[in-house]
Amino acid sequence: MNTKRAKEILDSNDMIQVLHDGASVWLEKVEGDYAKVKNLSTNIEEKIPVNELHEVH
Repeated sequence: MNTKRAKEILDSNDMIQVLHDGASVWLEKVEGDYAKVKNLSTNIEEKIPVNELHEVH
């Protein structure tokens, strides 16, 4: 995923599924090329490169 799309998802009112390493995550913040996400299974928050995120279509 690119930074522009991550920001669009973050600003969207729609529920858009995003994955990191196969796990569903919630986008909390996008700063430059990094995103703060929360793993929905473990509730662990981490800062990861945006290009490691994948949108589910």
